[in-house]
Amino acid sequence: MDVKGRKFSIIGLGRSGVAAARLLVKKGAEVFASDVRERSELTAVADELERLGVRLEFGRHSERILESESIVVSPGVPSDTPVLKQAKEKGKAVISEVELAYSFLECPMVAVTGTNGKTTTAALINHVLESEGLRTALGGNVAPGIPMSGLVGRPLDFAVVEVSTFQLETIDRFRPHVGVLTNIAPDHLDRHGSFEEYKRLKARLFSNQTDQDFSVLNADDEDVMDATEAVRSRRVFFSISGRVDDGVWVAEGDIRFRILERSGRICSSSEIALKGEFNLENSLAASAACLLLGVEKETIAKALASFKGIIHRLEEIGEIRGITFVNNSMCTNPTAASKSLAAFSEPLVLIMGGKDKGFDTDLLIKSVVEKTKHVVLIGEVAKRLSKELEVAGFSRYESASSMSDAFNKAYAASTSGDTILLSPGFASFDMFKNFEERGFAFKEAFAQLKSKSQ
Repeated sequence: MDVKGRKFSIIGLGRSGVAAARLLVKKGAEVFASDVRERSELTAVADELERLGVRLEFGRHSERILESESIVVSPGVPSDTPVLKQAKEKGKAVISEVELAYSFLECPMVAVTGTNGKTTTAALINHVLESEGLRTALGGNVAPGIPMSGLVGRPLDFAVVEVSTFQLETIDRFRPHVGVLTNIAPDHLDRHGSFEEYKRLKARLFSNQTDQDFSVLNADDEDVMDATEAVRSRRVFFSISGRVDDGVWVAEGDIRFRILERSGRICSSSEIALKGEFNLENSLAASAACLLLGVEKETIAKALASFKGIIHRLEEIGEIRGITFVNNSMCTNPTAASKSLAAFSEPLVLIMGGKDKGFDTDLLIKSVVEKTKHVVLIGEVAKRLSKELEVAGFSRYESASSMSDAFNKAYAASTSGDTILLSPGFASFDMFKNFEERGFAFKEAFAQLKSKSQ
């Protein structure tokens, strides 16, 4: 795409917005960027972009945005923002940063979405491809990599990208050669309005694919199967509950596959490094994607055994006096929290809670009652959860006012052999800037206790 001399506006100066600005300036576009935060909150970003010649506004989204022919919207910007509505009414092109980056990308792309597991699956795919000796990089707004715009111009064999529904709202030609949908469960309904709309947006990952592309789908998830019934790409499946015609599955403890006229055994499911049934699903999805790209099964087996996971996702951070500490701050919905609890056999002291988005918590409460010896509640949802635990006959809980307070209360309730698990099950925005900040607060509390214990 030739953007030289064309005018672009960028709404939101988070990681993806800044990356989009850098890319557009590099390609010769005239760039205007807007953020509702004040300049004092974005000093380093503002200084850099001004040096690049980007015109900036802070504290609001004004109609100056509409002076451009195309608008790049950051994923954190609500779709009902008034200036976005005006832009659409005026026929302006409104696109996400991943759509912009895709228009310049010169290598095949693997894109992963899903309610849970997308970050781990994307990182695992990247790890497998690197293990095969391929030039690859991990991108995306949430993944532990860089925004997709940062991949443009790199000499890559493949780009692996994690994509959210917020980004899929505003794609146009975005087309992954391999698209992966890990699962679908209610999430972000405060933004998308209904579960059906959320499902539709997840399936948009495949909307531009042809029969030359592939979709990797969770055969055990009815909502995934329902949402992807009409995809045009070749459908490949993964399942932990039984054999699939084309894809990867578990049979008698072995991970097996039949894909593109190849079939066989990859490894025993007990050989993968990641714990938990949900991580077995992630491993199957990643294996299917990599088999489609021609990776040898032996490489996949070694990579599954060596991949240690990602920060803030069942991240074991250490042990003090026989108590293990696990940071699972990335867990931002009750479904993920329930699955995380199932990954442990040892006694659990759980820290959970956060921003209440009205999720159904029945399954989570059942899992808490069955799997935990003590619970520390945090965030605005704490009051609701305490009532639901009481109704379920569970009284071994208490509330905390901060992460430090929660950590200390969890430690006081623990004995040698226990695991203290931060697995909130809710968003972080009531107490923290993001789930990363929440996870680092937990790790900081651990570091302080560790230093006192030595």
